[in-house]
Amino acid sequence: RLKERILSEEPVEDWMDGLEQSFLDEHFSLPGGESARDLLHRCNGVLNPLYNDSSIKHAIIVSHGNLLSHVFHQFDKRFGFNQWKELRNPDIYLLQFDDTDSMLECVWRPNEL
Repeated sequence: RLKERILSEEPVEDWMDGLEQSFLDEHFSLPGGESARDLLHRCNGVLNPLYNDSSIKHAIIVSHGNLLSHVFHQFDKRFGFNQWKELRNPDIYLLQFDDTDSMLECVWRPNEL
């Protein structure tokens, strides 16, 4: 359930505009595509059990940039379309959270090795 989202069933010339709009409006979707809201509902079906299990202290989640960007966005509204554009492949982020606060940090920068 952590597969990449389908933006549209058909090729879309301005798909980047549609992707950007999905960060501004969680209900927005291109024709035949998945909205950010639907994407997060699908993802959180997998992730919520991890979040809510107090015996789990650490988890590694591997998925696609657009999907992870929307997961990050639900914890940190500052992470949006522009931050998605800056993702590298691969990239490693640390997400820490509790009942009242969350922190998102890029922890690996290959060009700084």
